[in-house]
Amino acid sequence: MIANRSALAPLSLITNRKQAALCLAQCMLLSLCAFAEQATITSFDPPGSRHTIPLSINSVGSVAGYYSDGSAIHGFLRTPDGSFTAIDGPGATATYAWSINSAGWIAGYFVASQMFHGFLRGPDGSFIAFDPPGSTWTMPQSINSGGMITGFYSDSNGTYHGFLRVPDGSLTSFDPSGSTSTRPSSINWAAEITGTYVDSAQLYHGFVRAPDGTFTTFLARPGQNTQPASINSAGEVSRYDVCLPLQAFPAIASRSAITSEGSCSLED
Repeated sequence: MIANRSALAPLSLITNRKQAALCLAQCMLLSLCAFAEQATITSFDPPGSRHTIPLSINSVGSVAGYYSDGSAIHGFLRTPDGSFTAIDGPGATATYAWSINSAGWIAGYFVASQMFHGFLRGPDGSFIAFDPPGSTWTMPQSINSGGMITGFYSDSNGTYHGFLRVPDGSLTSFDPSGSTSTRPSSINWAAEITGTYVDSAQLYHGFVRAPDGTFTTFLARPGQNTQPASINSAGEVSRYDVCLPLQAFPAIASRSAITSEGSCSLED
């Protein structure tokens, strides 16, 4: 028995060494992965900027936003190589590049003669200004990968309505039932739109508008303001809820239930 135990000892030692080596290799691999995933922060400002506000980044790392040079507000595009392009609407005193998609198309708005107009800027620098019919103030908020744009506009009575602009230039105005003010904030690749509307009691509701034009409306908490900010490709909605006193509650709502850990209530 003693001889047998002595014979097994080297094998046990070899096995333990192999396990230790494997464990060490795994630890080294995990350490390398963690090192590779460490975030880097790059500070930047367009030339002449006194105040820089980035608003949107696409999948290749191009950034859109706006900046002030002390006399006017300009939109900007920053490409991954660090170069900047200023964006200005025709006759504009202020231009806001609000959203950029994966192909480099930018949606935003500019101010000219004290009027807000929407715009679409192509990757080649082409510039298209647009306004929904009857608009006195147009503010695009989001562009998806297919070039569809959503945002809101004000009519002559000062009432906000949502709009959808498709690539051929057609514009559709929309409002959830009971809305006195509609403000879309985001559109995903499937053309699902999320945003906020206000009812006659001045309560803010969240909504998701489907591609067929139907609405799902919701409140994160009964009786409390809900303001969705973004919708992803899976139809999940990110939002913040505003209460009294004013407090922000970030949360995620799913496509199927529009709920956040059971705290969100569906409406008809």
